[in-house]
Amino acid sequence: MRKLWSLGICGMVVMFMVIGLWNTAGYVSAEPALTGIQQRPLNLPASFPVPDDALTVTAVQNSSDEEKFVLFTFQTRLSMETLAKTYSEYFREHDMKDAIDMLSEQKMVIQGTNEVSRQSWILTAVPAANTNDRVEMTVVWTDER
Repeated sequence: MRKLWSLGICGMVVMFMVIGLWNTAGYVSAEPALTGIQQRPLNLPASFPVPDDALTVTAVQNSSDEEKFVLFTFQTRLSMETLAKTYSEYFREHDMKDAIDMLSEQKMVIQGTNEVSRQSWILTAVPAANTNDRVEMTVVWTDER
């Protein structure tokens, strides 16, 4: 039940980000306070690549005996193509070869699950609001060990 609830919430976040309702509905400030990467969530696997120029928008994590959860949003100047290549390679290297990915100039969505490690990932990227040169990426990660 807990897994379904977590995946449902993650799915809703992704859908809001992909269709743009997150910003226009007032859930996130149009001009978020950006901070340096020092706010990378501690629960996020150390092997997960975060761009050197990443500016943190949101960093939320939760942990219990049964599950860890991370919602991490950052902005970067890396291109959509570079991000897609980086994270597709990451998923292949971590036994998620069947990760679903969708890429265009305006959005990227990658979703994958490693059944052995019981980790689920959803990554979305869209052009950052009010900037010409940044991409905003949201990472949702759960670990149900």
